Amino acid sequence: MAQAKLNLVNLHILEIREEIDGILQLTFMSQTDQLQAKEVLIANNYQVIQRK
Repeated sequence: MAQAKLNLVNLHILEIREEIDGILQLTFMSQTDQLQAKEVLIANNYQVIQRK
């Protein structure tokens, strides 16, 4: 996110248990930053799940 110059407002790690993958929740100031971050993450082979 830093290399893409995106401002991260908050991050939260959810569901950290043995045998269960964790979820890293990222919060951005604007929808534009959110969409750009999604592109960066997908380009780096991360799975992106967007909450509605």
